[in-house]
This record gives sequence, structure tokens and C-alpha cells, in this order.
Amino acid sequence: MAYVIFWNCRGARKWEASLYFREILKDNDCFFVGLTEKKISCVERHDVDLITGSDWYYFHQPVVGLSGGILVLWKRDLASFEVIEHSFQLIVVNININALGKWNVATVYGAKEVQTWRNLWQSLEDHMLGDLFDYYWRSKLSSKDADFLSAYFTKEELIKAVFSQVSTQELAGEHHVIDVKSLLPSSSCSMPDKSTSPSKLTVVHRDGWCSSRARQDKQSHVELLRRDQARVKNIHQQAASPTSRLNPVRGSLFARVPANIGKAYHTVNYIITIGLGTPTKFFTVEFDTGSDLSWTQCAPCYNCYTQKDPFYDPTQSSTFSDILCTSDYCFDLDQFGCSSTSTCLFHEEYHDYSYTNGSFVQDTLTFSSDIIQNFRFGCGHNNTGQFGQLDGLLGLGRGAISIISQTAQLYNKVFSYCLPSRPSATGYLELGSSIPGVIYTPMLTDQDLPSFYFIKLIAISIGGSRLDLSPTVFTDPGTILDSGTVISYLPPTAYSALRNTFRQYMTKYPVAPPLPSLDTCYDLTNYTIMYIPSIALIFDGEVTTTLDSMGIVYGLSKSQVCLAFTENNDDSVVVVIGNVQQRRFNIVYDVGNLKIGFGANGCD
Repeated sequence: MAYVIFWNCRGARKWEASLYFREILKDNDCFFVGLTEKKISCVERHDVDLITGSDWYYFHQPVVGLSGGILVLWKRDLASFEVIEHSFQLIVVNININALGKWNVATVYGAKEVQTWRNLWQSLEDHMLGDLFDYYWRSKLSSKDADFLSAYFTKEELIKAVFSQVSTQELAGEHHVIDVKSLLPSSSCSMPDKSTSPSKLTVVHRDGWCSSRARQDKQSHVELLRRDQARVKNIHQQAASPTSRLNPVRGSLFARVPANIGKAYHTVNYIITIGLGTPTKFFTVEFDTGSDLSWTQCAPCYNCYTQKDPFYDPTQSSTFSDILCTSDYCFDLDQFGCSSTSTCLFHEEYHDYSYTNGSFVQDTLTFSSDIIQNFRFGCGHNNTGQFGQLDGLLGLGRGAISIISQTAQLYNKVFSYCLPSRPSATGYLELGSSIPGVIYTPMLTDQDLPSFYFIKLIAISIGGSRLDLSPTVFTDPGTILDSGTVISYLPPTAYSALRNTFRQYMTKYPVAPPLPSLDTCYDLTNYTIMYIPSIALIFDGEVTTTLDSMGIVYGLSKSQVCLAFTENNDDSVVVVIGNVQQRRFNIVYDVGNLKIGFGANGCD
């Protein structure tokens, strides 16, 4: 059996699209390909090699006006191939194939400005067996012949691909194609051109090759996932027992309080470089939308963990100043105290029992090219825990001491970021600028977790179809968008439906052992390409975020690639959307106007 394929191929030169198409050709005995709307003015041999491989001949009808041009390709081993007619609207060919006989095949581009539709169809009918294309389809390609396409698009969609302007994304939108090698660690870094924005920083993954710490104190995947579990468990505990947090007047460091009071949320994932002091000294810190306090290790350091950069030394900065413990700024801290000289002290303890404490101070912050005067942060003299040799943390939460609140007059409480899809790539963090092309959903507030960014998740779709779930499965517990959590934690009812549907799509792949939190894993050792169903998270206002392919699976190795979602212990506990699912989106936090926006293809 042999096959004919028609493809409306905008983006054919793109690596993923060509990889996808070549895999179809490889898996099926195709002898002819008709490409329309390809938007390529001049086709050369290397273009054909990219799309179909080197064992194909081609005939090209260039772009004319609004016509996207037509390209037909055929296998070299055909007995004969003759172009009968061609114009900017169509190419009709006569193909003689050993053991299959003689075929007439038409590839059509019906441009919107074409006025002579009747002549176009008459020209086609001269070469066809039937009066309509549908009849031609039935007579020349039976439904059995087209079975190989059923996993990608329906017969109706394929017909639309010939006669309509349908993009590659629309045809293959229910699936992603992943080069399995891309899931593995890279030994290189893809750095963008230097940003022209004075308020934008480059974001890299802590363990990626774009980080200067790529080979230092690297976390194992198991360790990272266990710490992720601990972070989310702590979020759930704080939401369930809001009285365990300090009261609105805050608390003294010297008060007798329960051991879990003041626990913050800390997992090292994405990092940036900021400047402190005058003259400026640079420090590499993680950033976290679930934390308010910014801090760095500070000289003199009485108990500090190892970091690569020298400690921040306030005595070397001409713009440094202490904050008095009677100041409102000091009262903004969850836990504060007074030194013997009446300066403000701070203490922050994290869910993994890491902690930092010392002086709460102010100095000049350099954020990309922006200079922010009197930035208030923790100067940690006593620090211990698993901070990955980083110099500290930048808090992007909603509290009074976060950088977002401190710079409200400068940036109107607006910030945005894009997290790269791979550790070998980069993203950005920007203050103050809204990004064009994003769609907004309302930002919600939960009084039990006031520093977190809540949004209303209402549905999840997979493979283009929504899961049969009530919106209350998500809306009753609430949903947090969190940069510091790795994978997403769903209600068990929702996770079970998502997992079961995902498994149905993945039956061709061998199952691999599970990981902490990840129970749906596959062994791709013998595969170069992986096909996975698309997954979209749908928020209030029907804001639909179709996840990047790297936002769906979490790859440890070729032998262990897992669905990057897990379940909460109960349907009643808060949903957390982790950073894996946020990859490649432009995400805009407009805190002043209480909205969060999403835009696709933001970075990498």
C-alpha cells in the first residue's frame, strides 16, 4: 500500500514541523507529497532535504501575489512522473508507479483573491474521475488507505488542508512531537542577544549549562521532587491552619511561638543576577513568587553556607543604611527583633528547615540597567540549608516587603517572566512592562495565603477535548500560580481523569518505573521521536493556555520520561500550578489591576 499526502505547510522549514512530517513519511509508504501555502519564494535542494529527506525529487511553483506557492515532491524510485499543468493555483501531475498503475494527482491552492473559481474547478475535473473532490478521495484513497493519518488528523481536516488555508498547528494541534534527545541534559547554552530593556534580567535554570553553577552542588531529580513535595505540603498546611501564621501585627523574634510559625516556601529552580550597593557588586539569587522577603548572605558572616560570589559587605557600600526596629518597615516583617543598637533584625525559616537571619537593611539595588534606591532586604549573618550555593533570594510575592510592593511607584506593581523550556536555554524576568499579545484572567486573593497569586482554573483539556469534570473540582479549593513549585498538583479526581486519558494516548510506549510524585512514566530508549497529546489549562474567562511540549512531560533520561502532573492528597486542598507548566509562556502579573496574563512563545 502506498499513500498520497497533502499538507498546508506554513512553518515547513521549522525544525519541529519538518521533524514531524519526516516521521510520518518514514512510518508510511508515501510516494507523493503536495505542499501548499509554504511561503518559500525559492526552493533549493537543502529545503527539500529538510522537509522530506534526500531521496525525493521536487517541482516548485513560486509564490505569486497572495498565493503561498505550491511544492510537489515524489519518491526517486517512481517509474515516471510528468507535470501536466501548473499555475500559481495548482499543479496537476501524472504519476506512473510500479505495481500501482497510473495516477493523476492535483495539488491546489485556492487563494482568496482568485476570481475564476469556476475555471479552477473545471481544470481540476478535467483530470479527475469524479465530479467532486470527495468522490475522487473515495475512489482513489479508501478509508483503509488513510488509516495511518487517523492518529494525526481526520479525513475532513485533510480535505480542508488541500482546499483551505489551514495551518500546520491546526492540523497537528492535538499532538506534540518531541525529539527524545531534547529531553536529555545539554552540554551547551543557547544565550539570546543582550536585552535592550533596562528592566529585564536573563533567567536561567539553576542546574542548566547557562548557569555558572551548572556543575556545582547539582540537585538530583529525586531530591528536587521530594523538596517539591515538601514545599506543597507546607503550602497546604498553611492554608488549612491560617492561625499558625503570625497575626497582622507580626511577631517578635524573641516571642515564644510554635515551631511552624514563619515557615516560608523555598525550592531552588530559576535564578537571576542582581546588583547591590555602591559601587555595585553582583549576586546570583533565585526568585520566587511565593516569597516576600529578599535577602543575601552578608559580611560579617557568623554561620554561612558556601557560595561562589563574595558576601555582600555593607561596610563597602556608600549607599547602605540600617533600618530602625521602631520603623514601620521593620513591622512589615513576619518576625522581627531589635539589636543592641536598636536596628531591625529579621528571621526567615523555610519548609525544609533552612533559615536565614540577621539585619534588615536598605541599599541600592541594580536590576538590569535600572537603579532602585533604598531597597529593603535581609542581610543574613546566620544562614544554613540547601540553597545550592546561591547568594540569596528575590521575593516576588504580594506582601509589603516584596520587591513588587517596594517598587510600586516605579513599575505600577507589574512584572512578567518567561521560564525556558530546557535547562540549556534562557528566559527573562522584567519589571514594569506589560507584554503585548497576552490574554488576562482575574487575579484572586486568599486571606489564608495572602502572598500567593491565586487564579481560577475551570477546566483541563487533553488532545483537544475537555475532561468531563465539574469546574467546582478546581474552584472549590482554589488554584495558586507558583514559580517555586516544580510540577503541578491537581485534585485527585482531576488528576485521575487526566492521567487515564494520557495513558490511552501513550499505549505504544513501554512503561517505566515511577518517581516521587510522578506515577506515569515511559521508557523511550528505543525511540527518537515521541508523540504526546496536547494539554491545555483553561482559566476564568475561557483563557486557554496550551502547554508547551516541555510543559507536559518531565524527562530524567531516555528511559524515564514522566507526565509532569501529580495529585493532592484530597480534592479539598489548594491546586498548585508549577513552573514546568509555565514554561515558554509570557506571564504578566498586573497586581495593581488584579489580573494575570498569558501569552504563548515568550522565550526559548
